[in-house]
Amino acid sequence: MKKVAFFPGGSSGIGLGCLEKLLNNKEDDWIIFVACRDTDRADVNLVSLNVDYEKLKNVFVIRMDVTNPSQVTKAIEEIKNKGFELDLLLYSAGRGFAGSVEKTSIEELTEQFDVNFFGFHRVIREVMPLLKKGACIVPIISLAALVPLLFQFAYCASKAALFMYTWILRMELKNRFRVSGIVPGDIKGKIKRGNKKNPSFTDARLKAKKEDWENEESSKILKKIEEDEDNGAACEKVADVLLKILHSKNPRPFYMVGKPLQVFLVWLSKLISLFSYGLVERLVAGKHWASIAKKSITETKKSAA
Repeated sequence: MKKVAFFPGGSSGIGLGCLEKLLNNKEDDWIIFVACRDTDRADVNLVSLNVDYEKLKNVFVIRMDVTNPSQVTKAIEEIKNKGFELDLLLYSAGRGFAGSVEKTSIEELTEQFDVNFFGFHRVIREVMPLLKKGACIVPIISLAALVPLLFQFAYCASKAALFMYTWILRMELKNRFRVSGIVPGDIKGKIKRGNKKNPSFTDARLKAKKEDWENEESSKILKKIEEDEDNGAACEKVADVLLKILHSKNPRPFYMVGKPLQVFLVWLSKLISLFSYGLVERLVAGKHWASIAKKSITETKKSAA
């Protein structure tokens, strides 16, 4: 009997990599509903996967924006009307955002939370009746939920909220479903970025706060962020963890995924924070990032004077 999954955000990035892994998995046959805003982009990306064409026939693309409650309801109803119940919800819908605290508006901050946090809540409330007993609920979180990243406060805060939400959801639903969060570091997506369908990090995530990156020093940070993502761990690592969760009767609350050094530094920063937050700031920010922040504060004080 085929298993059924619902993938909000499954048309690109980590979600797309997990989709490929499930379709090629020999232990189970999957029917996967991919929900995304751009169905044309989804079709292009799906065809590019290393998956047998016959298996791709088991993938159904639904137009859905997680920030639109009516679209979320409609997408769930479409699955229900086809007579399916769900074995897996993988929430990989997300939006990155970079910008300083002082220059980020309430509207921009709200937009960040609307996708990364409230979107998950909208989906959970609607999808619950379709989940089989023992089904898996797996949100893609981020190591940014656990460590502070300069100029990415909105992203860090939204992912930190999702982290705690996932933990409490797991406790509340422990007798009905298996809830586990995947907490990745920098991960390379399945599709090469830098074209119209898959814009670069700069185009897709930082355009709104261009004024934060106009000086030479800040642009170095931007390039470093993009470089870290492009040189991140393979997407397959996240997909392997997803399979581990699916095959476990009692999966862990959270699974950290990424390059070993990156994951180690996160653990180290959490340990050091028990004794000194100042040391964590130096560990995470590094010399260069700290100098950028210091210069920004100095300039602010001068302008205020």
